[in-house]
Amino acid sequence: MAVIKRSTKGAPLTHAEMDGNWDELIALALNAATKSGTTLSDTLTVNTDALVVRPGKNVSIGTTADYIYTVAGRALNISAAAGAVRLALRGATTADYTAIDFGGGAQRNAVIQATDTGNLTFLTNASAGTPSVTERARITGLGNVLVGSTVENTTDGNAKIQTANGIYLGNSANAAAKVLDWYEEGTFTPVAIGTTTAGTGTYTTQLGRYTRIGNRVFYTLTIGWSAHTGAGNLLIGGLPFTSHATGNNAPAGAVLADGLAVGTSKQLSTYVGSNSNQCRVNAIDLAGGALAGIPIDSTVSSMVISGHYEV
Repeated sequence: MAVIKRSTKGAPLTHAEMDGNWDELIALALNAATKSGTTLSDTLTVNTDALVVRPGKNVSIGTTADYIYTVAGRALNISAAAGAVRLALRGATTADYTAIDFGGGAQRNAVIQATDTGNLTFLTNASAGTPSVTERARITGLGNVLVGSTVENTTDGNAKIQTANGIYLGNSANAAAKVLDWYEEGTFTPVAIGTTTAGTGTYTTQLGRYTRIGNRVFYTLTIGWSAHTGAGNLLIGGLPFTSHATGNNAPAGAVLADGLAVGTSKQLSTYVGSNSNQCRVNAIDLAGGALAGIPIDSTVSSMVISGHYEV
């Protein structure tokens, strides 16, 4: 309540009015006693809940509730009874940038910064105890995402994600049809195997390369041997992944061979069967006969095979 003056009332004050004046003056004196210069040592409330500043250094805007951390810390709590809540950081001119700076003491841990060119940049600190931060990623004004690079590709409008060092996938199989869950490049060592007796070979060439994209493995291999103890039909093993167990799901590959006995009017073919990491090498009868395996030769100068299969 306000202090009632006799001059304002135009009549002597009642006992109740005088008591009220004393209470108001005591409250004002106590409130003044909580301040030392510009230092606030008591809770300051502006316009009910427009701004509440507490001695614990927590600040609430739009609410009287105090945001409490589960661990020691300070908080800025912004709330609204209804509608959106907005935190606006604006410089004096269009050339000014705004930023949120995270850190402790002399160290800056990370910065989120909006530049005057419309970019939102993310910076982190790789050196403890220093104020230096380095840009790691940005969202450009055109909506592109750059990781590890500050140069935007504007010639290809579809290049929405651009990285300096490629994209790393965790390579964990995901059954969802629209999820790219695997990308891998590598090498493998192909081996010649007999279906009756696997045998061992003395190899002149063993080279295999593959790329796996999602559930599809693309491979190429070159193999040659000067001696082999295997028996039965020829298989080429050592592929990097085991194929899917579904039957009738074996696309044909291409084969080029030098020194392999195929037979008259025969054409080489290959495929990876279900639940296997081996290429079956077959001969197709050009006259329309049945598909048949090719016996393993003790010597083959070179075989080049390429194809793909599902895992």
